[in-house]
Amino acid sequence: YNNKDGKEMDSFYDQDVVIFQQRGASISSSYDQVKQIAALFPEDTRFAVMITHYDTKNSSTTGAALKKTLADGWTVIPAGDLVTDLWNGKIANTEFKYTKTDFVITKDDVHPNYLTGYIKALMTYCALTSRSAVGADYSFVNRSVSYYANANETQFEDVLASPSEMLLIQELIDKYIVKAGNEMTGAHSYTEWKDVSAATCSTPG
Repeated sequence: YNNKDGKEMDSFYDQDVVIFQQRGASISSSYDQVKQIAALFPEDTRFAVMITHYDTKNSSTTGAALKKTLADGWTVIPAGDLVTDLWNGKIANTEFKYTKTDFVITKDDVHPNYLTGYIKALMTYCALTSRSAVGADYSFVNRSVSYYANANETQFEDVLASPSEMLLIQELIDKYIVKAGNEMTGAHSYTEWKDVSAATCSTPG
C-alpha cells in the first residue's frame, strides 16, 4: 500500500473510475482498507462502492463506512439494497412475489443470477453518469437457469419477460441511487407542456 520504494506505478492505475466491491462488510476496518487502495490511484480518479447482497446483512458497519465514502465524494451503488428489499417483500406494487432464488442461484446460494447482474450493471452506469435507468434495454440478458438445482426454483426469466415489471425495477434503480445519497441530474420528471405566454411577431413566447 505504501509503495515504500517509490516505484513508478504501471498503467493499471490510470483509470477513470475504480469500483470497490467486497464480501466482508462486517470488517470494521473496511473503510481504512479501501482508502489505502484508493491512495494508489491518481488524484483525478473517481471512486465508487458497490453494495452487494452480502453487505446488507451488515448494515450497521456498512452504513458507517458509506457515510464516510459519501463525505469523500465517492459514489454509492446500492444494488444489494434493491434486490434484498425485493425478495424480502419491502417494495409494493410488484407483479411478482419474490424470493431469494429469483436473484441468487440455488446451487451454491451465493452467486447472483443474470437479472441481478443486469441490475448491478445498470445501477452502476446510472450512478456514475447521473442518467436515468428508465427505458434501458434488457433484451440481451441471458435467461439460462442452468445454475439452478431446479428450473422451477426461480422466476427471474419471467421477470425479464415482463415489460411492466422491468420498468418498475428501472424506476426503483433511480430511486435507490438517490436514496443512497447520490444525485441524479439526468433523471427528470416533466409536467404537461404549457404556453405561459404566446409568442408574437416581435417578442418570443
